[in-house]
Amino acid sequence: MLQKTIITSDGTHYHEVIIGFEARERFLSLEGRFKKFEQYDVSNYVNHFLLKRDIEMPLPVDVNIWDSILHRLNLEPTTWIGPRPPRWENLAELTDYLAQQAIDQPYDLIAITRFYADESTRPPRIVKFGRSALQMMAYLVQLKLDAGTYRATNLWDSVMPQTLDPQWSFIGYDIGDEWALSGLMDCGYDDDEIRDLGATWASKLNEFHLFTDFNDAAAFCELSDQRVREHRPFSVYGLYRIRHITPMFR
Repeated sequence: MLQKTIITSDGTHYHEVIIGFEARERFLSLEGRFKKFEQYDVSNYVNHFLLKRDIEMPLPVDVNIWDSILHRLNLEPTTWIGPRPPRWENLAELTDYLAQQAIDQPYDLIAITRFYADESTRPPRIVKFGRSALQMMAYLVQLKLDAGTYRATNLWDSVMPQTLDPQWSFIGYDIGDEWALSGLMDCGYDDDEIRDLGATWASKLNEFHLFTDFNDAAAFCELSDQRVREHRPFSVYGLYRIRHITPMFR
């Protein structure tokens, strides 16, 4: 079900759909996030992956930078959660699962949306998994699926709920490829891009290094298609905080 349709300044109609729900960690420092990367440290990331420098905590759609609390705590569901883990297609099932776990660190429960302009840019209804994807998802292996045989239909139609709750708070818009790799915060910039793109775009980003104006996000999406051609087509993703959870026990 559509959340809203936005008409940009050039007259393009963009349609929003919810594509799933996640629980993202909110206990790591920016430095702590980068302990898992051997090739990057936090200073390298800030200097080469962010256009706005006075950011304490970037919150991209990308789990490489803003990780799932389940991954961080080595919690792996053994049942079907949806075709694009760690994204869950059912919010109630995610919250039930979280309630059963001994989670002692704060996290954000979020909804993720995606925008498309026409059928050619609409999120695919069918996903075909290769062997490498199956190996990363234990519950698919348990279903004894072979590479190339499983087709996940109705990729967004099976999401529940399908409408945004007005109680959820808007975090911002990110730019991502088909697998939600952020074109804004996970596709590095050279020194010239840092200078030139930073001068144009930094002032348009909020405290989470996200866009708050959809026209800006859509324009940067088009720029990303040209700048990072190996990951195109990019889409605009919306992030909404359902609630912040701070466990009472430590």
